[in-house]
Amino acid sequence: MQPLFSIIVPTRNRSQQLAKTLLPLTRQTNSDFELVVSDNSDPSEFEKNQKIVEIVSNTFPVRLIRPKSTLNMTNHWNFALDAAKGKYVGVVTDRMTLHPTTLEKSYKFLDTGTKCVSYSHTTLRKTGSSLSLTEDIEPEVKSELVRSKAVIMDFANATPTGACPRLLNSFVAKTVLEKMRQEVGTTVSGICPDYSFLFGYLARYESYVHIRNPLLIDHSPEVSNGMAATRNKPNKASGDFEKLVKEEQTESMNLRLMPSDHFFFLNLISAEYEFASRLEHYESFPSFDHEKMYRACLKQAAKYLSNNEISKSSISALEEYRKRQKISRSIRYNPLYMKFRMLRNSYKQWKMNKALTDKAVSENERSVSELIEEGQKLADFLEG
Repeated sequence: MQPLFSIIVPTRNRSQQLAKTLLPLTRQTNSDFELVVSDNSDPSEFEKNQKIVEIVSNTFPVRLIRPKSTLNMTNHWNFALDAAKGKYVGVVTDRMTLHPTTLEKSYKFLDTGTKCVSYSHTTLRKTGSSLSLTEDIEPEVKSELVRSKAVIMDFANATPTGACPRLLNSFVAKTVLEKMRQEVGTTVSGICPDYSFLFGYLARYESYVHIRNPLLIDHSPEVSNGMAATRNKPNKASGDFEKLVKEEQTESMNLRLMPSDHFFFLNLISAEYEFASRLEHYESFPSFDHEKMYRACLKQAAKYLSNNEISKSSISALEEYRKRQKISRSIRYNPLYMKFRMLRNSYKQWKMNKALTDKAVSENERSVSELIEEGQKLADFLEG
């Protein structure tokens, strides 16, 4: 029989995080789902993941699939999504997991005919042996109906909302994914598959439901590719990601506002926005407001600037973008102000980055049994 939900977990070379993702997923209060791990890892990591999946399968069946060769992130998501059998499909990346009530709360809206339900996220904190979340999860469901046109305008005006479905924080009817694949030839495209799905959905459907409760749990933010890019702090995973992008996805990079830049968030997703804007389904998909985009990128630069937080090439790319769009230079973000921010933020950022690095190094030394134990501890914490 067709399961109600498919939870798809694409993973690559993150065996140290996988148990923390899978074990909490097995505790869903709505048990009508399949759990699929798509492993794009190197052979040594795949062997460890196999052991983790075998142990987790003693609690809940896990289907393990593997592409024939190494895929970039977007192609891997497409491969993994093709394996989904459920009526509703969602992705949970290998550094995140879900609160046990996620499927139950999502189905309350999906069962009424809603095509897509997204939910907010929170981050796991570990102090000694105790766990906590940056935001508590209240039992009462708080939701809102969000109009796609409004979300598109927010992105065009460089004021994106966090309350938007990116597949890694949402469940969508499988018929939606099938429609995308039929019309474009692929379910997700570009470099950022989560934003590819978002803009593709907004281009085709008028609305979605967003649950404001933080049901998505980020248990390992230190390995985030996004954090590595926007803070100029590359790690092994982000280096691997960028290598595949440069080798296989240069065409998508050229659709970005600043093709050579990897720092500014809005620039990272601009290729996916541009691709979706070409779809015939949404005639009022507006062009970016270039001046607002420039100001927003400057704000990000000021926020994260310190000795190693932003590269000279990113600043140069932004200046070239300003000149190309004939935008006046910002007085607030002049070189002296930027230098002041650099000095003020330097020590704070150094402490944070050192803590994240130390955590990542210590985690890489743990055995499969230790990883399972930590995953069970997180599952017990979220369930209790």
